[in-house]
Amino acid sequence: MPLLFCFIQITCFEGFNIKNVHLDKCIRANNENNRISLTECNPDSEQQQWRWDSRLNSIVSLKTERCLTVHKTNEFGTVKLAPCASGHPQAWTCSKRGHLTLEGFSLHLNVKHKTNKVHVSHEKGKLSKWRTFKDKIICTEANHIWQHEGTTEVLVSHPFVMPSKF
Repeated sequence: MPLLFCFIQITCFEGFNIKNVHLDKCIRANNENNRISLTECNPDSEQQQWRWDSRLNSIVSLKTERCLTVHKTNEFGTVKLAPCASGHPQAWTCSKRGHLTLEGFSLHLNVKHKTNKVHVSHEKGKLSKWRTFKDKIICTEANHIWQHEGTTEVLVSHPFVMPSKF
């Protein structure tokens, strides 16, 4: 009887919150409708935890495992969650000043003040600056996530043997 070898891969991440500096509110992922919104920051909320995927330069929700994605790459384009895949408008760059910019489009993550809706815009004003809940620059968290206190990225593979009837 042939044996089928399978590997289980487990990756662990500690996430970070994405906080709008001016409004002092954090981005929250809604897994029912793939929308995001701003809400009071809660460092213990799974829906406010994010990680940086350095392969795709994407920002991934730890709750949904979906990426921040711009659905229309124009002024005031909507930002939602979508499956992470290269080729979609979901690659971001970040600056030390706190701007998150959609790669290749000069569109920055922004907020409509009265509605707290997250969108992209060409504007680089006070509503387009983001930091972590711990008041760190997103770039610092994103590019050095494995070096931060209490943060780990561990890859564990456990082989197991499964009998096959083939």
